[in-house]
Amino acid sequence: MIVDNASMQMVSRPQQFDVMLMPNLYGNIISSVGCGIVGGAAFIRAGLDMLRYLGLNKYADLISDALFIAITDRHVRTADIHLHSQSSEITVSVLTERLLTLFA
Repeated sequence: MIVDNASMQMVSRPQQFDVMLMPNLYGNIISSVGCGIVGGAAFIRAGLDMLRYLGLNKYADLISDALFIAITDRHVRTADIHLHSQSSEITVSVLTERLLTLFA
């Protein structure tokens, strides 16, 4: 598949792909497209894994709780979890939840 076509297919019909395997040059292009589709929740979860690996469990728990509230109570979800919020909405919701809790 040509990378231009693959990018267009990811934007228009992402559900057709389970796994994509490609060389690094094309993988970087496709991963940039995927950031907006999978979005905030997946990247925040990856960050949580990193924080836990670094032994910063307290901070990981704070962010994880805020992400849970954003997804369950505020219904902020990206296309990969069945609603069409933007990645930035997830991030803003998580940050808002934590800031309100910390400074309230």
